[in-house]
Amino acid sequence: MVGLQTQVNQRADLGIAGQLYDMDAYRAISLQNANNVLMLYTVTVNAAADVDYSLTLTNPLGEVLTATFNQGVAGIVENKVDGMVAAINNTIVLSSRVRAVKTGAATFTVQARLSNITGVITTDANSTPVLTTAAVADSAIPFGLGIVFGDAIGLSGVLPSDPAAFARYTSVVGAAAAAGTYITVVAGTTFTYTGGAAETVTTIRDGLIALINASDAVAGIARAYVVAADEYAVVGLTEAPLVVTVAAGTGSGQTLTTVNAGSAGEKIIGVSMRTLSQANDTKYDLAGVNVAIAGIDGYPVGSSMSILTRGSIFVQSETAVNVAQPVYVRSVAGAGEQLGAFRSTVDGSDLQLVPNARWVRGTAAAGLAVVEFM
Repeated sequence: MVGLQTQVNQRADLGIAGQLYDMDAYRAISLQNANNVLMLYTVTVNAAADVDYSLTLTNPLGEVLTATFNQGVAGIVENKVDGMVAAINNTIVLSSRVRAVKTGAATFTVQARLSNITGVITTDANSTPVLTTAAVADSAIPFGLGIVFGDAIGLSGVLPSDPAAFARYTSVVGAAAAAGTYITVVAGTTFTYTGGAAETVTTIRDGLIALINASDAVAGIARAYVVAADEYAVVGLTEAPLVVTVAAGTGSGQTLTTVNAGSAGEKIIGVSMRTLSQANDTKYDLAGVNVAIAGIDGYPVGSSMSILTRGSIFVQSETAVNVAQPVYVRSVAGAGEQLGAFRSTVDGSDLQLVPNARWVRGTAAAGLAVVEFM
């Protein structure tokens, strides 16, 4: 637990986003708010000579930091790309401030935040860096939002921006058929539901969900949830790719859609806690559309944040919440939407699942609910 005074409330009708719901059992960490828009550099490797390839930046303390790679042979351009990406990400003083990602045989990107560097990123003459996206104004982080790490060593926190971390498939059950079989294969394990004469698409859906969720073979790997009367989703519980298929049975079949097969991405680590050490004079009221009232009710950029990583906390949900539903956090925000906001239903590919969280108090409409991180 961090040494910050917190606000606690176990009255669901009197809560406010970011308040602890139960102070008897919670864990929190302290992170610096590094939430400003990423600046993105696209770096093109020009040649594959036997020379040093280097990238240089200056940190806010004025220190010049450099990553260098030299394979010792002329090689091929892609080897130089791989070497530079590894050199940047494996250099601790750099990886805590920027992240390199290979994007092609001759290119990679470097992401950085305004709070982490001063000036521009440069390379030697063997590579050409282009500022693809410039960082703009810093942004405070309101209370009660989902947070991800802002650097590779866990010193800072930011609002999420990458929804492609966990696998998600949806399947629509066809028209019910008497005594038909419906087959779903999850991570190599086959689940077969056999319907009777009075079967409906909803009972078939519920039967498949029950089989998947009761299986020890996929426990901790995947979980199934209701989407609609004739539709269910299978989601991955880790960042590893997940394979889900449906097979023809004697019933009327299923139509499977791959929303995301799974890829390494950001992971929601916790929720920004409301503390008495920060200004609380103006409420942050999502009001169902996630629009902040004038004023800052949260953590300014550069300040120390208290982030709940285990325990129960009040959050504003964009949707009604049934405690049996999954927990999602917004990673892509359009007009009237807030990065880091919680909800219980999917919204295209703009969300990421939080597999280590559950709802413990719901809400009949968009509004205040309680989520528990486990």
